[in-house]
Amino acid sequence: MREGEIVECIVQGQLYGSNAVALLTNARLLFVNEREFRPDVVEFVVDASINVQGWQDDRAAALLVQRGDQSAQIERIGDKPLAQELAQRIRARASGQG
Repeated sequence: MREGEIVECIVQGQLYGSNAVALLTNARLLFVNEREFRPDVVEFVVDASINVQGWQDDRAAALLVQRGDQSAQIERIGDKPLAQELAQRIRARASGQG
């Protein structure tokens, strides 16, 4: 986290096969997993060029975020309503409404 950055929404799941979080802050969207020795960190600027897609089944949800040629997918999100909220917040900010 950077100085002055505030977390607005966070979900927990898996990124690249390791436990992870995806969090939306007042400055960016960040994916971080707990891969041993060298965690994966994927950062997105949230603007009109970002796209988010979501899926869910009886047990879990997944979110795929793409911006240009960069993408990240967090899977096995246990809190489906929170995953939906994160997707809605990203879309709102991307459209200039959030």
